[in-house]
Amino acid sequence: MQGAIARVKEAIHEGWCDNPTGLFINSCKSGAKGKNVVTSNVSAPFEWARKQRIAIAMSGGVVYTPNGEAVNIGEMMRRFPMQE
Repeated sequence: MQGAIARVKEAIHEGWCDNPTGLFINSCKSGAKGKNVVTSNVSAPFEWARKQRIAIAMSGGVVYTPNGEAVNIGEMMRRFPMQE
């Protein structure tokens, strides 16, 4: 459901959605997600990095650090392996 909500928000922001309710229902049924939804294969590493204050945001596979550096999620995972 979070992906459908993200898709509707993006569509409204981009100005191409005339029927947000219909888009939401269609997105829920089809499983469509917004462009900036964190996928499950990177959500755990990103959440860990966010809690460690290594990353502050992620968009389209790019992680943003507190000092403003934009780093690919794979590079961030290589630099900072998750600690248990």
